[in-house]
Amino acid sequence: MGEFRHTFKVNAGISEVAAFHGSTQALKKLSLPLIGLQFHHLEPLAENSISDFTMRIGPFPVRWVARHEEVTPDRGFVDVQESGPFQIWRHRHSFVPLDESHTLVIDEIMYVYSRAPLWYFFGHFMAWNLPLTFAYRSWVTRKSLEKKRK
Repeated sequence: MGEFRHTFKVNAGISEVAAFHGSTQALKKLSLPLIGLQFHHLEPLAENSISDFTMRIGPFPVRWVARHEEVTPDRGFVDVQESGPFQIWRHRHSFVPLDESHTLVIDEIMYVYSRAPLWYFFGHFMAWNLPLTFAYRSWVTRKSLEKKRK
């Protein structure tokens, strides 16, 4: 089992941060440009909503279906892999107000690698890239929300 945690502060109120992350466009904005995404089905964020997409890792397409649970307005949500490269993937997105115009974003991921050889390889590749992925996500979130405030 692996775990990953990333936190960052954004100069925006909690409602703005939650709305940004809850948008059906969030996944596209927050994904590294090197990973081509093809969306098959994206539902607005709600309890049991589904995101179904394919990402490209080099020449390899990786299909991923996630279900959202524990959706709490202005506080966060959890996405759980229904199918994809991991045996288990659970990603908690939490938003904590620091004051009226600053929010702490906390991402906590718990994962278990698949036993299937190809998925095992992709899972390790993806886990290895989590620090880069979430550094990029924090930069995009800040860039998207903080420029609106200026």
